[in-house]
Amino acid sequence: MRPADPWGSNGVRQESVLLLDVSHNDEYERLLVQLPPDIRAMVEPRIRDVVEIRLPLGQRLEVVYQGKLRVTYPRIIEVRDILMLDGGGAFRKDGRRGVDGALHRIARYTDVSGDVESAQGGKSNFFIIRLGRVLLGIAEPLRDALKRALNGILLIGPPGVGKTTLLRDIIRILQERFGGALLVIDTSLELCGEGDTPHHFLNMAQRLMVGHPTRQKAVIDLAIMNGGADCLLFDEIGYRDDVDLVAFAAGRGLMTVGSVHGHTLQDIINTKALRPLLRLQADGTVDATSQVVFNMAIEVRGQGQLRIYHNVSQSIQDILEGQRPQFEDVAYVPER
Repeated sequence: MRPADPWGSNGVRQESVLLLDVSHNDEYERLLVQLPPDIRAMVEPRIRDVVEIRLPLGQRLEVVYQGKLRVTYPRIIEVRDILMLDGGGAFRKDGRRGVDGALHRIARYTDVSGDVESAQGGKSNFFIIRLGRVLLGIAEPLRDALKRALNGILLIGPPGVGKTTLLRDIIRILQERFGGALLVIDTSLELCGEGDTPHHFLNMAQRLMVGHPTRQKAVIDLAIMNGGADCLLFDEIGYRDDVDLVAFAAGRGLMTVGSVHGHTLQDIINTKALRPLLRLQADGTVDATSQVVFNMAIEVRGQGQLRIYHNVSQSIQDILEGQRPQFEDVAYVPER
């Protein structure tokens, strides 16, 4: 099987886009009030540029800014800081909690003082806060493709490259096409927010809350049977038995849009659990009798870097035969 081609090896299409952070100030305030006052003072002046805040007990505070700039501060995280974050609300079984009315996520890690069979069984000793925002314009280079897509669109990328932010803006554009017939399956409640009322950017599409990966299959099943949708959008496909259901939804004539963890299309081909999404059998051969689930794949190579496969079926065939697939590398440059 042919390995992935280096970025830019086929040329790069440059797109100039206007990016607007339409998150309200109170969305950031709802998070800032949960931080120790001195840490708040450190991050608040550049809060719209903060991607992640890492608070490990007994170690230094680390803040990740846009552009993958990582800054380590001399401030040591103490027990009182951990207790303050612990007191901000209950965590789900997956160790996460959201911020009501916002798109931020707080992840909790524990020691081994409690139930050793539970990842959340001990005392808190590390928090990772990921800031969520709505960036209008980030999906504009994909607008034409989103408007004409007949089958599904698969987003591929590792954590931290902006898949979720891109998905939110894809929702904005697909709302123009499908309106309320677009159903968003919100796995971790990061796409549309934690509260009963979804984030204000979701003004036409409907949101179905999952909250934990083990519920994903059941929620997708209900969406297919009862949702009356023309398009289903998923975050984080690949939990339990949801892969087969996504393929089933495509067979029912629904357009499907979803994200998976991986770096390249080759990674998905090599992952047995995800092969049905690409019409592949367990042995990696093409299942010509199955329904096309995704006719387009987009690798999120990094912030501002996308690789688009406009014909997934042909690209997979090329890769399996050791040939170079057809793809388009797109880089978007924010307007100043």
